[in-house]
Amino acid sequence: MTVIVDTRGISSGTGYSNRRRFLERNRGAIRKAIEKSIGDGNITDIGKDGVDVTVPKEGVKEPTLHHGKGGLTKRVFPGNRSFRKGDRMPKPQGGGAGGGGDKASKDGQGEDDFIFHLSQQEFLEYLFADLELPNLEQKKQDDLKQIKYSRSGFTSRGKHSNLDLPQSKKRKMRRMMAAEKPYNDKILALLEEKEGILKSHESASENPVVSDKLEWVPRKIKIRHQKARIEALYKEVQPLLSEDEILRIGELDVEIEKLESKKSRIPSWNETTDLRYKYFNEKPEPNTKAVMFCLMDVSASMSEHKKSMAKQFYFLLYHFLQREYEQLDVVFVRHTQEAKEVDEIEFFEGRETGGTIVSSGLEEIIKIQKERYPTDEWNLYAAQSSDGDNWGEDNQYCLDLMNDEILPKFQGFWYTEIAALHHAAHMYGMSGQQSELWEAYQHLDAHNFWMGKIGNQKDIVPVFREFFKKRNMINEAAYRASASTAALEMA
Repeated sequence: MTVIVDTRGISSGTGYSNRRRFLERNRGAIRKAIEKSIGDGNITDIGKDGVDVTVPKEGVKEPTLHHGKGGLTKRVFPGNRSFRKGDRMPKPQGGGAGGGGDKASKDGQGEDDFIFHLSQQEFLEYLFADLELPNLEQKKQDDLKQIKYSRSGFTSRGKHSNLDLPQSKKRKMRRMMAAEKPYNDKILALLEEKEGILKSHESASENPVVSDKLEWVPRKIKIRHQKARIEALYKEVQPLLSEDEILRIGELDVEIEKLESKKSRIPSWNETTDLRYKYFNEKPEPNTKAVMFCLMDVSASMSEHKKSMAKQFYFLLYHFLQREYEQLDVVFVRHTQEAKEVDEIEFFEGRETGGTIVSSGLEEIIKIQKERYPTDEWNLYAAQSSDGDNWGEDNQYCLDLMNDEILPKFQGFWYTEIAALHHAAHMYGMSGQQSELWEAYQHLDAHNFWMGKIGNQKDIVPVFREFFKKRNMINEAAYRASASTAALEMA
Protein backbone atom coordinates (compact mmCIF):
# COMPACT_ATOMS: atom_id res chain seq x y z
CA MET A 1 0.00 0.00 0.00
CA THR A 2 1.43 3.37 -1.08
CA VAL A 3 1.06 6.30 1.32
CA ILE A 4 1.56 9.86 0.02
CA VAL A 5 2.08 12.65 2.53
CA ASP A 6 1.31 16.11 1.16
CA THR A 7 3.48 18.69 2.99
CA ARG A 8 2.92 21.63 0.63
CA GLY A 9 0.74 23.46 3.14
CA ILE A 10 3.08 22.97 6.10
CA SER A 11 4.96 26.04 7.29
CA SER A 12 8.65 26.14 6.45
CA GLY A 13 9.54 27.01 10.07
CA THR A 14 8.90 23.49 11.37
CA GLY A 15 12.31 22.03 10.56
CA TYR A 16 14.11 25.14 11.72
CA SER A 17 12.47 25.20 15.15
CA ASN A 18 13.05 21.48 15.63
CA ARG A 19 16.73 21.90 14.78
CA ARG A 20 17.10 24.82 17.20
CA ARG A 21 15.63 22.73 20.02
CA PHE A 22 17.97 19.86 19.16
CA LEU A 23 21.00 22.17 19.15
CA GLU A 24 20.06 23.71 22.50
CA ARG A 25 19.68 20.26 24.07
CA ASN A 26 23.15 19.26 22.90
CA ARG A 27 24.93 22.57 23.60
CA GLY A 28 27.68 20.81 25.62
CA ALA A 29 28.63 18.46 22.76
CA ILE A 30 28.65 21.40 20.33
CA ARG A 31 31.00 23.43 22.55
CA LYS A 32 33.42 20.49 22.80
CA ALA A 33 33.36 19.99 19.02
CA ILE A 34 34.04 23.71 18.43
CA GLU A 35 36.98 23.77 20.86
CA LYS A 36 38.40 20.59 19.33
CA SER A 37 38.01 22.00 15.81
CA ILE A 38 39.92 25.17 16.75
CA GLY A 39 42.53 23.27 18.80
CA ASP A 40 43.28 20.78 16.03
CA GLY A 41 43.01 23.00 12.98
CA ASN A 42 44.20 26.29 11.58
CA ILE A 43 42.40 29.09 13.38
CA THR A 44 42.57 31.30 10.28
CA ASP A 45 39.99 28.90 8.80
CA ILE A 46 37.73 29.37 11.81
CA GLY A 47 34.26 28.01 11.14
CA LYS A 48 35.00 27.41 7.46
CA ASP A 49 32.54 24.84 6.05
CA GLY A 50 31.20 24.25 9.59
CA VAL A 51 32.07 21.25 11.76
CA ASP A 52 30.77 17.74 12.44
CA VAL A 53 29.40 17.20 15.96
CA THR A 54 29.17 13.78 17.61
CA VAL A 55 26.27 13.37 20.03
CA PRO A 56 25.98 10.29 22.29
CA LYS A 57 22.94 8.23 21.36
CA GLU A 58 21.34 9.15 24.70
CA GLY A 59 21.21 12.77 23.55
CA VAL A 60 19.09 11.89 20.51
CA LYS A 61 16.27 10.26 22.44
CA GLU A 62 13.10 12.29 22.79
CA PRO A 63 11.53 12.52 26.27
CA THR A 64 8.22 10.65 26.54
CA LEU A 65 5.41 10.60 29.09
CA HIS A 66 3.82 7.33 30.22
CA HIS A 67 0.70 6.74 32.29
CA GLY A 68 1.21 4.32 35.16
CA LYS A 69 1.61 3.85 38.87
CA GLY A 70 5.35 4.54 38.82
CA GLY A 71 8.04 2.49 40.52
CA LEU A 72 8.99 -1.05 39.49
CA THR A 73 6.56 -3.20 37.56
CA LYS A 74 6.79 -6.86 36.52
CA ARG A 75 5.03 -7.99 33.38
CA VAL A 76 5.03 -11.16 31.29
CA PHE A 77 3.92 -10.53 27.73
CA PRO A 78 1.66 -13.07 26.06
CA GLY A 79 3.22 -15.32 23.45
CA ASN A 80 6.59 -16.02 25.11
CA ARG A 81 7.46 -19.66 25.74
CA SER A 82 10.51 -19.24 27.98
CA PHE A 83 9.53 -17.16 31.00
CA ARG A 84 6.82 -17.03 33.60
CA LYS A 85 6.02 -14.36 36.17
CA GLY A 86 8.83 -14.10 38.73
CA ASP A 87 11.58 -15.52 36.47
CA ARG A 88 14.84 -13.56 36.19
CA MET A 89 16.33 -12.84 32.78
CA PRO A 90 20.12 -13.42 32.58
CA LYS A 91 22.35 -10.62 31.25
CA PRO A 92 24.12 -11.25 27.89
CA GLN A 93 27.67 -12.51 28.38
CA GLY A 94 30.73 -11.11 26.55
CA GLY A 95 30.83 -7.80 24.65
CA GLY A 96 28.46 -4.93 25.23
CA ALA A 97 26.03 -3.43 22.82
CA GLY A 98 27.19 -1.26 19.99
CA GLY A 99 30.89 -0.96 20.86
CA GLY A 100 30.54 -0.46 24.61
CA GLY A 101 32.77 -3.37 25.74
CA ASP A 102 36.21 -4.77 25.07
CA LYS A 103 35.02 -8.19 23.80
CA ALA A 104 32.95 -8.98 20.77
CA SER A 105 29.49 -10.50 21.09
CA LYS A 106 27.49 -12.32 18.44
CA ASP A 107 24.23 -11.46 20.23
CA GLY A 108 24.88 -7.85 21.34
CA GLN A 109 23.14 -5.11 19.41
CA GLY A 110 23.33 -1.37 19.85
CA GLU A 111 23.45 2.02 18.20
CA ASP A 112 26.36 4.19 17.08
CA ASP A 113 26.68 7.75 18.30
CA PHE A 114 24.77 10.32 16.23
CA ILE A 115 26.79 12.71 14.04
CA PHE A 116 25.37 15.89 12.49
CA HIS A 117 26.87 18.86 10.68
CA LEU A 118 26.97 22.36 12.16
CA SER A 119 26.94 25.11 9.53
CA GLN A 120 29.49 27.95 9.54
CA GLN A 121 26.83 30.41 10.71
CA GLU A 122 25.82 28.14 13.60
CA PHE A 123 29.51 27.49 14.40
CA LEU A 124 30.22 31.19 14.90
CA GLU A 125 26.94 31.74 16.74
CA TYR A 126 27.83 29.15 19.40
CA LEU A 127 31.49 30.18 19.55
CA PHE A 128 30.67 33.81 20.39
CA ALA A 129 27.50 33.17 22.40
CA ASP A 130 27.25 35.08 25.70
CA LEU A 131 30.35 37.20 24.97
CA GLU A 132 30.62 40.99 25.07
CA LEU A 133 32.88 43.95 25.58
CA PRO A 134 32.46 45.11 29.20
CA ASN A 135 31.75 48.61 30.52
CA LEU A 136 30.48 50.12 27.27
CA GLU A 137 29.42 53.72 27.85
CA GLN A 138 27.57 56.26 25.75
CA LYS A 139 29.93 58.86 24.30
CA LYS A 140 29.43 62.14 22.48
CA GLN A 141 29.17 60.65 18.99
CA ASP A 142 27.40 57.33 18.61
CA ASP A 143 28.97 55.40 15.73
CA LEU A 144 29.43 51.85 17.00
CA LYS A 145 26.36 49.86 16.00
CA GLN A 146 25.07 46.54 17.20
CA ILE A 147 22.35 44.56 15.45
CA LYS A 148 19.08 44.75 17.35
CA TYR A 149 15.81 43.06 16.48
CA SER A 150 12.60 45.08 16.66
CA ARG A 151 9.00 44.10 16.07
CA SER A 152 7.88 45.10 12.60
CA GLY A 153 4.38 43.70 12.23
CA PHE A 154 3.47 40.23 11.03
CA THR A 155 4.39 37.89 8.21
CA SER A 156 2.66 34.87 6.68
CA ARG A 157 5.76 32.65 6.99
CA GLY A 158 8.16 32.19 9.88
CA LYS A 159 9.37 30.03 12.73
CA HIS A 160 6.78 28.29 14.87
CA SER A 161 8.33 29.89 17.94
CA ASN A 162 7.26 33.30 16.51
CA LEU A 163 3.64 32.24 15.87
CA ASP A 164 1.21 34.88 17.11
CA LEU A 165 -1.83 32.83 18.14
CA PRO A 166 -4.23 35.72 18.96
CA GLN A 167 -3.57 37.39 15.61
CA SER A 168 -3.93 34.05 13.80
CA LYS A 169 -7.27 33.37 15.51
CA LYS A 170 -8.58 36.79 14.48
CA ARG A 171 -7.71 36.12 10.83
CA LYS A 172 -9.25 32.65 11.06
CA MET A 173 -12.51 34.07 12.45
CA ARG A 174 -12.71 36.72 9.72
CA ARG A 175 -12.08 34.13 6.99
CA MET A 176 -14.60 31.66 8.46
CA MET A 177 -17.29 34.36 8.76
CA ALA A 178 -16.78 35.40 5.15
CA ALA A 179 -16.73 31.80 3.87
CA GLU A 180 -19.80 30.72 5.88
CA LYS A 181 -21.92 33.83 5.14
CA PRO A 182 -23.56 32.54 1.88
CA TYR A 183 -24.50 29.25 3.52
CA ASN A 184 -25.75 30.92 6.72
CA ASP A 185 -27.93 33.33 4.73
CA LYS A 186 -29.58 30.44 2.85
CA ILE A 187 -30.03 28.44 6.06
CA LEU A 188 -31.64 31.42 7.81
CA ALA A 189 -34.03 31.89 4.88
CA LEU A 190 -35.05 28.22 5.01
CA LEU A 191 -35.47 28.33 8.78
CA GLU A 192 -37.67 31.44 8.51
CA GLU A 193 -39.88 29.63 5.99
CA LYS A 194 -40.10 26.62 8.30
CA GLU A 195 -40.84 28.84 11.29
CA GLY A 196 -43.53 30.65 9.28
CA ILE A 197 -45.34 27.36 8.60
CA LEU A 198 -45.29 26.49 12.28
CA LYS A 199 -46.34 29.96 13.46
CA SER A 200 -49.51 29.78 11.32
CA HIS A 201 -50.80 27.26 13.88
CA GLU A 202 -49.35 28.98 16.97
CA SER A 203 -52.58 30.80 17.85
CA ALA A 204 -54.32 27.44 18.39
CA SER A 205 -51.52 26.22 20.69
CA GLU A 206 -52.05 26.27 24.45
CA ASN A 207 -48.37 27.25 25.14
CA PRO A 208 -47.18 29.72 22.52
CA VAL A 209 -43.38 30.05 22.12
CA VAL A 210 -41.92 33.52 22.68
CA SER A 211 -39.52 34.48 19.88
CA ASP A 212 -36.11 35.96 20.62
CA LYS A 213 -35.05 39.32 19.22
CA LEU A 214 -31.65 38.59 17.70
CA GLU A 215 -31.16 41.41 15.22
CA TRP A 216 -27.55 42.33 16.03
CA VAL A 217 -25.96 38.98 16.76
CA PRO A 218 -23.74 36.84 14.44
CA ARG A 219 -25.55 34.58 11.97
CA LYS A 220 -24.23 31.38 13.64
CA ILE A 221 -25.87 32.40 16.94
CA LYS A 222 -29.08 33.41 15.12
CA ILE A 223 -29.25 29.97 13.51
CA ARG A 224 -28.72 28.20 16.85
CA HIS A 225 -31.46 30.20 18.61
CA GLN A 226 -33.86 29.91 15.69
CA LYS A 227 -33.42 26.12 15.60
CA ALA A 228 -34.19 26.00 19.34
CA ARG A 229 -37.38 28.07 18.83
CA ILE A 230 -38.48 25.94 15.89
CA GLU A 231 -37.90 22.74 17.86
CA ALA A 232 -40.01 24.00 20.77
CA LEU A 233 -42.68 25.32 18.39
CA TYR A 234 -42.78 22.05 16.42
CA LYS A 235 -43.57 20.08 19.60
CA GLU A 236 -46.53 22.36 20.32
CA VAL A 237 -48.15 22.49 16.87
CA GLN A 238 -47.21 19.10 15.37
CA PRO A 239 -50.73 17.62 15.73
CA LEU A 240 -52.17 20.58 13.86
CA LEU A 241 -49.92 20.26 10.76
CA SER A 242 -51.34 19.07 7.44
CA GLU A 243 -49.66 16.44 5.27
CA ASP A 244 -48.49 19.05 2.74
CA GLU A 245 -46.97 21.15 5.53
CA ILE A 246 -45.18 18.12 6.99
CA LEU A 247 -43.86 17.26 3.50
CA ARG A 248 -42.58 20.81 2.95
CA ILE A 249 -40.92 20.90 6.39
CA GLY A 250 -39.13 17.64 5.48
CA GLU A 251 -37.88 19.16 2.20
CA LEU A 252 -36.62 22.22 4.08
CA ASP A 253 -34.76 20.01 6.58
CA VAL A 254 -33.04 18.15 3.73
CA GLU A 255 -31.89 21.41 2.10
CA ILE A 256 -30.66 22.75 5.46
CA GLU A 257 -28.73 19.54 6.09
CA LYS A 258 -27.04 19.79 2.66
CA LEU A 259 -26.00 23.38 3.34
CA GLU A 260 -24.69 22.44 6.80
CA SER A 261 -22.66 19.63 5.23
CA LYS A 262 -21.09 21.96 2.66
CA LYS A 263 -20.34 24.51 5.38
CA SER A 264 -18.62 21.87 7.55
CA ARG A 265 -16.16 21.16 4.74
CA ILE A 266 -14.67 24.64 5.03
CA PRO A 267 -11.19 24.08 6.58
CA SER A 268 -10.98 25.32 10.17
CA TRP A 269 -7.36 26.46 9.69
CA ASN A 270 -5.71 27.61 6.51
CA GLU A 271 -1.95 27.90 7.12
CA THR A 272 -1.45 30.15 4.10
CA THR A 273 -4.07 32.78 4.97
CA ASP A 274 -4.68 32.38 8.72
CA LEU A 275 -1.33 31.88 10.43
CA ARG A 276 0.59 35.03 11.26
CA TYR A 277 4.12 35.15 12.67
CA LYS A 278 5.80 37.96 14.53
CA TYR A 279 8.26 39.68 12.22
CA PHE A 280 11.49 41.03 13.66
CA ASN A 281 13.46 43.47 11.57
CA GLU A 282 17.24 43.77 11.91
CA LYS A 283 18.20 47.33 12.74
CA PRO A 284 21.76 48.54 13.28
CA GLU A 285 21.33 50.41 16.54
CA PRO A 286 23.79 53.10 17.59
CA ASN A 287 25.53 52.00 20.76
CA THR A 288 28.87 53.67 21.45
CA LYS A 289 32.13 54.53 19.80
CA ALA A 290 34.89 52.09 20.73
CA VAL A 291 38.43 51.16 19.74
CA MET A 292 40.38 47.98 20.44
CA PHE A 293 44.21 48.18 20.62
CA CYS A 294 45.91 44.87 19.80
CA LEU A 295 49.49 44.81 21.15
CA MET A 296 51.71 41.82 20.29
CA ASP A 297 55.28 41.04 21.38
CA VAL A 298 57.28 39.84 18.34
CA SER A 299 60.76 39.87 19.94
CA ALA A 300 63.33 37.09 19.57
CA SER A 301 62.20 35.39 22.80
CA MET A 302 58.82 34.79 21.18
CA SER A 303 59.39 31.60 19.19
CA GLU A 304 57.46 30.97 16.00
CA HIS A 305 55.19 28.59 17.92
CA LYS A 306 54.40 31.26 20.52
CA LYS A 307 53.86 33.92 17.86
CA SER A 308 51.53 31.55 16.05
CA MET A 309 49.38 31.08 19.16
CA ALA A 310 49.34 34.84 19.83
CA LYS A 311 48.25 35.50 16.25
CA GLN A 312 45.54 32.88 16.55
CA PHE A 313 44.21 34.50 19.71
CA TYR A 314 44.12 37.90 17.98
CA PHE A 315 42.51 36.42 14.90
CA LEU A 316 39.75 35.02 17.11
CA LEU A 317 39.38 38.42 18.80
CA TYR A 318 39.30 40.24 15.46
CA HIS A 319 36.66 37.83 14.15
CA PHE A 320 34.55 38.38 17.27
CA LEU A 321 34.77 42.18 17.05
CA GLN A 322 33.96 42.30 13.34
CA ARG A 323 30.96 40.03 13.82
CA GLU A 324 29.44 41.61 16.93
CA TYR A 325 30.39 45.31 16.62
CA GLU A 326 29.86 46.79 13.18
CA GLN A 327 31.88 50.02 13.39
CA LEU A 328 34.45 49.34 16.09
CA ASP A 329 37.99 50.58 15.30
CA VAL A 330 40.87 48.11 15.63
CA VAL A 331 44.44 49.41 16.03
CA PHE A 332 47.31 46.93 15.53
CA VAL A 333 50.64 47.50 17.30
CA ARG A 334 53.73 45.23 17.19
CA HIS A 335 56.78 45.71 19.38
CA THR A 336 60.31 44.43 19.97
CA GLN A 337 62.55 46.94 21.70
CA GLU A 338 60.63 49.46 19.57
CA ALA A 339 56.95 49.63 18.76
CA LYS A 340 55.02 50.70 15.68
CA GLU A 341 51.48 50.75 14.42
CA VAL A 342 50.87 48.37 11.51
CA ASP A 343 47.97 47.32 9.35
CA GLU A 344 46.05 44.08 9.67
CA ILE A 345 48.13 42.18 7.09
CA GLU A 346 51.50 43.11 8.59
CA PHE A 347 50.23 42.41 12.10
CA PHE A 348 49.41 38.80 11.24
CA GLU A 349 52.10 38.15 8.62
CA GLY A 350 55.09 40.38 9.54
CA ARG A 351 58.45 38.63 10.11
CA GLU A 352 60.63 41.20 11.94
CA THR A 353 62.16 40.38 15.34
CA GLY A 354 64.54 41.91 17.89
CA GLY A 355 65.00 42.65 21.59
CA THR A 356 62.27 43.10 24.19
CA ILE A 357 61.04 46.31 25.83
CA VAL A 358 57.35 45.89 26.63
CA SER A 359 56.90 49.51 27.69
CA SER A 360 57.55 50.64 24.10
CA GLY A 361 54.27 49.00 23.07
CA LEU A 362 52.36 50.55 25.96
CA GLU A 363 53.81 53.97 25.13
CA GLU A 364 52.71 53.58 21.50
CA ILE A 365 49.16 52.77 22.61
CA ILE A 366 49.09 55.83 24.89
CA LYS A 367 50.44 58.04 22.10
CA ILE A 368 47.84 56.86 19.55
CA GLN A 369 45.04 57.18 22.09
CA LYS A 370 45.91 60.79 22.92
CA GLU A 371 46.21 61.74 19.24
CA ARG A 372 43.08 60.08 17.83
CA TYR A 373 40.82 58.66 20.54
CA PRO A 374 39.84 61.16 23.27
CA THR A 375 38.29 59.52 26.32
CA ASP A 376 35.15 61.67 26.24
CA GLU A 377 34.27 60.34 22.78
CA TRP A 378 35.59 56.77 22.75
CA ASN A 379 35.38 53.57 24.75
CA LEU A 380 38.96 52.28 24.97
CA TYR A 381 39.98 48.60 25.05
CA ALA A 382 43.34 46.89 24.72
CA ALA A 383 44.60 43.31 24.44
CA GLN A 384 48.28 42.50 24.98
CA SER A 385 50.09 39.22 24.31
CA SER A 386 53.65 38.40 25.36
CA ASP A 387 55.75 35.51 26.64
CA GLY A 388 56.46 37.57 29.79
CA ASP A 389 60.16 37.96 28.94
CA ASN A 390 61.15 41.60 29.43
CA TRP A 391 64.14 43.75 30.31
CA GLY A 392 64.17 43.63 34.13
CA GLU A 393 64.18 47.37 34.83
CA ASP A 394 61.29 47.88 32.42
CA ASN A 395 58.71 45.88 34.43
CA GLN A 396 58.19 48.60 37.05
CA TYR A 397 57.85 51.21 34.31
CA CYS A 398 55.17 49.03 32.63
CA LEU A 399 53.35 48.84 35.96
CA ASP A 400 53.47 52.63 36.32
CA LEU A 401 52.14 53.15 32.77
CA MET A 402 49.27 50.76 33.42
CA ASN A 403 48.35 52.40 36.74
CA ASP A 404 48.75 56.01 35.65
CA GLU A 405 47.94 56.20 31.94
CA ILE A 406 46.00 53.15 30.77
CA LEU A 407 43.69 51.56 33.35
CA PRO A 408 42.15 54.86 34.55
CA LYS A 409 41.07 55.62 30.96
CA PHE A 410 40.36 52.19 29.44
CA GLN A 411 37.12 50.23 29.82
CA GLY A 412 38.99 46.92 29.56
CA PHE A 413 42.53 45.58 29.29
CA TRP A 414 43.38 41.88 28.72
CA TYR A 415 46.87 40.44 29.14
CA THR A 416 47.54 37.04 27.56
CA GLU A 417 50.84 35.33 28.37
CA ILE A 418 52.03 32.72 25.91
CA ALA A 419 53.81 30.20 28.15
CA ALA A 420 54.92 26.56 28.05
CA LEU A 421 51.98 25.32 30.12
CA HIS A 422 50.08 22.10 29.68
CA HIS A 423 46.61 23.50 30.25
CA ALA A 424 44.81 26.79 30.76
CA ALA A 425 43.87 25.73 34.30
CA HIS A 426 47.02 27.66 35.30
CA MET A 427 45.19 30.91 34.63
CA TYR A 428 45.35 33.75 37.15
CA GLY A 429 48.85 32.89 38.38
CA MET A 430 48.12 29.48 39.86
CA SER A 431 51.01 27.70 38.11
CA GLY A 432 54.51 27.20 39.45
CA GLN A 433 57.20 29.54 38.05
CA GLN A 434 55.97 32.93 36.84
CA SER A 435 57.51 35.44 34.46
CA GLU A 436 58.59 38.80 35.87
CA LEU A 437 56.02 40.65 33.77
CA TRP A 438 53.26 38.35 35.05
CA GLU A 439 54.34 38.94 38.65
CA ALA A 440 54.39 42.69 38.02
CA TYR A 441 50.90 42.67 36.49
CA GLN A 442 49.58 40.71 39.46
CA HIS A 443 49.94 43.89 41.50
CA LEU A 444 47.30 45.56 39.30
CA ASP A 445 44.08 45.55 41.29
CA ALA A 446 41.50 46.96 38.88
CA HIS A 447 38.01 45.87 37.85
CA ASN A 448 38.86 46.40 34.18
CA PHE A 449 42.00 44.23 33.98
CA TRP A 450 42.14 40.49 33.26
CA MET A 451 45.04 38.03 32.88
CA GLY A 452 45.26 34.58 31.31
CA LYS A 453 47.83 32.06 30.09
CA ILE A 454 47.91 30.03 26.90
CA GLY A 455 50.10 26.92 26.98
CA ASN A 456 48.94 25.28 23.76
CA GLN A 457 46.45 25.79 20.98
CA LYS A 458 43.63 24.04 22.86
CA ASP A 459 43.78 26.75 25.55
CA ILE A 460 42.92 29.61 23.18
CA VAL A 461 39.12 29.26 23.20
CA PRO A 462 38.74 28.72 26.99
CA VAL A 463 40.94 31.76 27.73
CA PHE A 464 39.12 33.84 25.11
CA ARG A 465 35.69 32.95 26.49
CA GLU A 466 36.86 33.64 30.06
CA PHE A 467 38.09 37.07 28.98
CA PHE A 468 34.94 38.22 27.20
CA LYS A 469 32.15 36.41 29.06
CA LYS A 470 29.26 38.57 30.25
CA ARG A 471 30.01 39.72 33.77
CA ASN A 472 28.14 41.27 36.63
CA MET A 473 30.60 44.10 37.19
CA ILE A 474 29.24 44.72 40.70
CA ASN A 475 30.49 41.32 41.83
CA GLU A 476 33.74 41.49 39.86
CA ALA A 477 35.79 42.84 42.78
CA ALA A 478 34.55 40.07 45.09
CA TYR A 479 35.38 37.49 42.42
CA ARG A 480 38.92 38.77 42.05
CA ALA A 481 39.44 38.81 45.82
CA SER A 482 38.35 35.16 46.11
CA ALA A 483 40.59 34.17 43.17
CA SER A 484 43.61 35.89 44.77
CA THR A 485 42.94 34.14 48.11
CA ALA A 486 42.75 30.77 46.36
CA ALA A 487 46.06 31.47 44.59
CA LEU A 488 47.80 32.30 47.89
CA GLU A 489 46.44 29.17 49.54
CA MET A 490 47.68 26.96 46.68
CA ALA A 491 51.11 28.63 46.81
